[in-house]
Amino acid sequence: MLYLIYNAFPYGKAETFAEYEIPYLNEITGNQYRIISFYNGKDFKSKRNLDIHGEVFTVKATLKDYFKSALSLFPVRILKELKHIKKRSSGDSFCKCLWRVLYYRACGYALLKKAKIIGVSDSDTFISYWLNECAYSAVMLKKKYKNIKAVSRAHGFDVFEERYFLPFRSEVFEKLDCVFPINSFEKQYILERYAGIIPDERIMVSHLGINLPDSFSRTADRTVFSIATCSSIIPLKRLDLMIDALSEIKDFGFRWIHIGGGPLEEQIKELAAEKLCAPNQNYEFIGQLPLSQVHGFYREHDVSLFVNCSDTEGVPVSIMEAMSYGIPAVARDVGGNSEIVDTGNGILVKADCTASDIAEAIRSIYSLSDNDYTVMRQAAREKVENEFNADKQYPSFFNGVMKPAAG
Repeated sequence: MLYLIYNAFPYGKAETFAEYEIPYLNEITGNQYRIISFYNGKDFKSKRNLDIHGEVFTVKATLKDYFKSALSLFPVRILKELKHIKKRSSGDSFCKCLWRVLYYRACGYALLKKAKIIGVSDSDTFISYWLNECAYSAVMLKKKYKNIKAVSRAHGFDVFEERYFLPFRSEVFEKLDCVFPINSFEKQYILERYAGIIPDERIMVSHLGINLPDSFSRTADRTVFSIATCSSIIPLKRLDLMIDALSEIKDFGFRWIHIGGGPLEEQIKELAAEKLCAPNQNYEFIGQLPLSQVHGFYREHDVSLFVNCSDTEGVPVSIMEAMSYGIPAVARDVGGNSEIVDTGNGILVKADCTASDIAEAIRSIYSLSDNDYTVMRQAAREKVENEFNADKQYPSFFNGVMKPAAG
């Protein structure tokens, strides 16, 4: 049996990109898969209306799991994690780090209980979508079910310890059968940071994939340049930098549309109202949209350019989605952005760029001749079709993971 472990999917609004893989799971596994969701919410009506053929189980740590977690940590494990916390490079507080240690282990005990109930066997395979508590819980399962296969994807926040304190890292990398980062940059980071713990052959880059639309977006009318961004409104997505860049563009008319919401939404709206007030500077925040409506937006509107200003990224699905409709992209050279954005399909600006650098990149796309712009649109589509196509990526990934180990 194949098990897939998610933070919350298919509940809530997060992990929308996981929706792309469901049709392939249904086909490749013959419906022989189960989803484990660490959904912490109470609204189980938030389960998405997807054609999920496998069974879905929720796992939630109880007070008993936390108590067991605390007792099992002393004395050896807690001392090791305290050293890890002391050397942390993230900005997380000591208390938050200690709580996360407790939480990861409690999740593991909760999954062990669920495994016994649903009848996990030694021949099963577990795929964690994230290299966090989901992956650690699979590692804890391997202690009881010694012959199970446990692998994990890795996306970004769950890789870089400068962003987020991640407990039990050495144990996770030592025990997982394979780790699948979504870009080469993350693979190199893991190899350098955990040299001697996980060998190169157990880290395999596996790009995410999306479903290719049947057609491009509507022919972009660049007389009013339409610029899209799509992200949560949180600090690392740097919408403040986007606004600063747009505020410098006064030589042509544009319309900026942002898709997504988040805790900084009101603050960002106030900043936009303050800085984007010239007659040529138009903008709209259309809020959080389900995946189908994001695609509908690209399909039904003239979108000239997609921009990503994030401080860190994996290989953003948001860029893949826009480029699949033939929309060129401007992005900072962070994380795996260079694996999708290049001079043929957009502009990659330096990681430490200024707002002026981004403004100049936007201006460069606007200034292209009609012929050069058409060529760039075609290149954007072809990049996704060749390297981030769900029809290629997911069958290759799942068939590879499900293949019996050699010998």
